[in-house]
Amino acid sequence: MLPAALVFVAALPEAAAHGPEQPSTMASGPVINCGSRGVDLQKFIDIASPGQTLRITGNCSGGPYLIDKSLKLVGVNGAATLSAPSVTGGYVLAVTGRVQVELRDFSIDGTGNQAALDIQRGATALVSGLTIPTGKFGIVVEFNSHADIYASSINHLAGTAIYLQHDASATITGNRLEGNLNNVGVAFNSSAVLDANSIRAASNVGVFIGRMSTVILVGNTITQNTGGGVLLQPDYALVAAVDSPNTIELNGNSDVICEDKGIYQADTPAKSSTRRAAIASGCTVKGSIF
Repeated sequence: MLPAALVFVAALPEAAAHGPEQPSTMASGPVINCGSRGVDLQKFIDIASPGQTLRITGNCSGGPYLIDKSLKLVGVNGAATLSAPSVTGGYVLAVTGRVQVELRDFSIDGTGNQAALDIQRGATALVSGLTIPTGKFGIVVEFNSHADIYASSINHLAGTAIYLQHDASATITGNRLEGNLNNVGVAFNSSAVLDANSIRAASNVGVFIGRMSTVILVGNTITQNTGGGVLLQPDYALVAAVDSPNTIELNGNSDVICEDKGIYQADTPAKSSTRRAAIASGCTVKGSIF
């Protein structure tokens, strides 16, 4: 069962190649106050040199915004919010092309758009301290892109909080993902490591994995998700828990649900501190993390 809300984000046009630029060389820049009259954040992005830091504050409501060069976008004291007019299939902020970007300490209002943040076409992004309280999809990583997503809060969205598709990968660490339709989705030959996240109270499932995709679960709390804790869809999905046990409990239907050909596997022996999850009878279990 593919969750009903998964309508894929339209691909952006191929961006001009900038090469493998290094975000570690980014220099500090002036503060851009989006609340000031006539300020257009996209113009600052367009004229920024590769490697530059853009520091933002205020309500940046002139989106959608497109980043196709390596730079750093940082909210000052978390006091910046990005938004865009409602567009079916649209985004508020997109990162595209072979670039390396850091996005840190601001909010994205995704109301009326398909995705708050779309990372695609070979982009690499470090995402930290984002808040996404509204919209459909929170962070979409797709088309051979990679994201490291840390310490962010994505709650109460009508779609999936963090969604990977089409050969994407991500490390997802220390995030609060609560009350979304689905909290995490990994599909279409994608992979993710989920480490120490709070994954709670989805109206559908906490984590779904499918279409030849792989997820490693390490030390997460996955609980009180109405449709199930972890859903493995067909085509030999794999879940492995290593090093640190997960708490997967008190989910609706079952804590772990396997559709046809789903495989639930562990790489390490059981640890006594782990609470036992309810595993549906349809799962092919190889090893146990419980």
